[in-house]
Amino acid sequence: MEMLSLFQNLINNSIKYKKSKLAPIIEINYSKLKKHHQITYRDNGIGIPKNELQNVFNIFYRAKNTKNISGTGIGLSICKKVIENLGGQIQLDSDEQAGIILTILLPLTKQ
Repeated sequence: MEMLSLFQNLINNSIKYKKSKLAPIIEINYSKLKKHHQITYRDNGIGIPKNELQNVFNIFYRAKNTKNISGTGIGLSICKKVIENLGGQIQLDSDEQAGIILTILLPLTKQ
């Protein structure tokens, strides 16, 4: 159920924060590493300015480029909590107008 919540939030965000007049593209990749499962999630949305990346997992935080789009600012904080509850780590990279790259590391066995 936790992973379902995670992907519902991510996919919802990719659709909500898509670029105008451009169909959203979502790419999900999986790799099994030595000690972790690695999931990489990418989209081609509006992205997040580099100087705001440190705040995106804070509850109720909304990036400045999302002011004209309705939302609560809790989606990515839920994603982070889900991953941490599973003993993992989550990291987001983005550039404004370049979409996001989200990397999730989960231990091979739950800690």
